[in-house]
Amino acid sequence: MRLLIALTLLVGSLSVQASPDWLPSTPLLAQARVLDEQSFSGERRYPQSPLARISNRLRMEQSVTLSGEGQALYLQVPAQLAAGGLDELRRDLQGQGAQVLYWCRGRSCGASSLWANGIFANPRLTGADEQQQFLLLRLAAPREQYLQAYYLITRGTRPAYLQAEQLQAASLPELLPTPATLLAQLEADGVLYLMPPGVVPEAGWLQLLARTLQLNSTLRVSLQGAHAEAWRDALQEQGVRGSRLELDAGADPGLRVRWLR
Repeated sequence: MRLLIALTLLVGSLSVQASPDWLPSTPLLAQARVLDEQSFSGERRYPQSPLARISNRLRMEQSVTLSGEGQALYLQVPAQLAAGGLDELRRDLQGQGAQVLYWCRGRSCGASSLWANGIFANPRLTGADEQQQFLLLRLAAPREQYLQAYYLITRGTRPAYLQAEQLQAASLPELLPTPATLLAQLEADGVLYLMPPGVVPEAGWLQLLARTLQLNSTLRVSLQGAHAEAWRDALQEQGVRGSRLELDAGADPGLRVRWLR
């Protein structure tokens, strides 16, 4: 019996150590146990909006569909480590320069069963809608051709389960976050640091930031960066009230948006 227990612990330990090096080194994953690992190639579709079923078909308003090769992991995570959800994982990857393309939590993601069966083809991920999270990111240079996706489902005090995927895309168009994702980050962190291209406000990022601020009409922010004044003027032209926008000193090449609580 002791030998059997020792072998079981050894196998569990090896399964953790055998996890691929592309997984971030965060507490959430430090004790995760790989239950299944698969490689895939071809087309992959990741949502950027809540999932719904209409006329018996999976529907989403916005998504990212790309072709390439990748890996998919199904992991078991201790409940106490999963309590914080994907927040620490998100911050770790953003600290390495990754850009969050979509982040949803709870019922705002849609039905858990649709994520489990319709997106990841893994019914074991099904759980309560309010206990789910999804995170989609694009990695920073020199790995900008890579996307990573994480879907976490928790079940009270029971172990949580995580689907983690990395896709190396054959080609990538310009990908922007959703307004709801930027607002969620601003509310969680109190600050956004954006690095859009160009010296003057670029149209795609400008419209995105304006739509983000319009989701919460009482939100006031400060703008900091080398071209913060140009951004403020451009946001006003997009319909954002000037009383909601303040300028802050700074010469960063990007734009830092800080929530004035």
